[in-house]
Amino acid sequence: MFRKNLYGVACRRLIVRLICDPMNFAQLGEMFPDADYAFSMKMRPGGFDSFFAPSPKATTLLAERGRWLDEASARYAAAVPDHRPLLEATWKLAANSSTLPLPKTPPNADDDLVVQLGRRWEPDFLLVAPDISGRFVLRAGCVCFPSGWALEEKLGLPLEAIHGIVPGLNAAIGEKIQQFLGRLKPGAGWQRSNWGLSSSPERNQHPTRAVNRLTADTPPESTWVRLEHQLF
Repeated sequence: MFRKNLYGVACRRLIVRLICDPMNFAQLGEMFPDADYAFSMKMRPGGFDSFFAPSPKATTLLAERGRWLDEASARYAAAVPDHRPLLEATWKLAANSSTLPLPKTPPNADDDLVVQLGRRWEPDFLLVAPDISGRFVLRAGCVCFPSGWALEEKLGLPLEAIHGIVPGLNAAIGEKIQQFLGRLKPGAGWQRSNWGLSSSPERNQHPTRAVNRLTADTPPESTWVRLEHQLF
């Protein structure tokens, strides 16, 4: 949680072969337990500075993020109107951390603010805040490496509508997600990991790029595990 009524989730995405050395991924056992698949809300404490600190691949990742933002910034970075305080609070959080050399004063334009953060942070990030009913709504974000979904189609929607495309998710953990966000405390950070399967090693799998979809006929040698590490 960034401050009261300001919530964020950031995601690092890593594409690996389905057949890999598990010693390289300490959390593989947690993500792939010896049990039937089920939606999970397993969390562990996490820190903002450590999550956003530059990785060994920072140069490559930031260059790719910049390329997508140069090509179509409105596709990958956007904010709903009238949420300047949320965006300024996010900028202040970044500027006061040890992860980015940012000026203390944010840009005047909301779109520029989101894009500039998106050019500097390796992870994608989403900002959600509760509406008058208490349901959390996606207000802003920069998603250069989506897993087959479009930020511009989800902006302004409540989380249950965004998650509605995933069969069974809302019924299984939809209310748990709402409760978790509502109980976040200032200064606390929580991490979790998620995974999916893909037929492509591309980080950017925006629907407009027409990345080949995974089907029952996709051979194992063309199948990839897509890992997503999240910080709330």
